[in-house]
Amino acid sequence: MPYYRELVDELLDLLAPGRLVSAPDLPTTAEVTVMRQPYRLVVHVIHAVPQHRGRDVEIVEDVLPLHDVRLGVRAGLEVTNVSLAPEGRKLPHETIDGVTWVTVPEVRLHQVIVFE
Repeated sequence: MPYYRELVDELLDLLAPGRLVSAPDLPTTAEVTVMRQPYRLVVHVIHAVPQHRGRDVEIVEDVLPLHDVRLGVRAGLEVTNVSLAPEGRKLPHETIDGVTWVTVPEVRLHQVIVFE
């Protein structure tokens, strides 16, 4: 990780302790969004490398999958089940200091992870 990213990361920890999501190994081309629903959190991980193909035109031609993505979520609820949606595949998880950690086997453009 470049030094400026480490600096910004440390500053964010000082200014906003207790982040909702932590994904220390994700590249900058990935996005994580969280949707809170009754009794669960739904996390979307998107990884795309768009290419510029003209003015205001970006396309994703090649899908570059990510493997073994470590993801920590401060769910604010007791997490008893973590699964991939829509297939329902359960993932092993552990909760440490209020953060539930899981390793997502693969993100191929988009992956949904449900914390219940």
